Amino acid sequence: MLTPLSRLLDSALDRSVVLGYTSIGSGVRRRLPHWPDDPAPGSMEGRRVVVTGATSGIGEAMARSFLDLGATVHLLGRNPDKVADYARQLRTEVPNADVVEEVCDIADLDAVRAWCADLSDRVPAIHGLVHNAGVMPPERTE
Repeated sequence: MLTPLSRLLDSALDRSVVLGYTSIGSGVRRRLPHWPDDPAPGSMEGRRVVVTGATSGIGEAMARSFLDLGATVHLLGRNPDKVADYARQLRTEVPNADVVEEVCDIADLDAVRAWCADLSDRVPAIHGLVHNAGVMPPERTE
């Protein structure tokens, strides 16, 4: 459990964004009393995680991290070629990687409903979801 001072410092790092989510924040947090250690490799064995936006940036990093922890990772992206390419790369880089290629455009709610129904027919449980997909359109629409 974090001490009140550690919680305050952790909160300040998060709110600064730049300090909290760079190597500076990681370095400071490692020195905090009672900050938990990183999970051990294999600690997510037998677990399934879906990562949306899994073919670039943070999604790529999250998918790789979950594989390193032993999870089965469902890479969800809208471009089947990018999903297949990254899945192939992960299978090469991570021994015994259990990668499932998933294709769905999450901007299309009908497609999302169909994909979710299909997924629930194929797998007994999902233990984690990283909803990382998103776009930055030039104009806001509602």
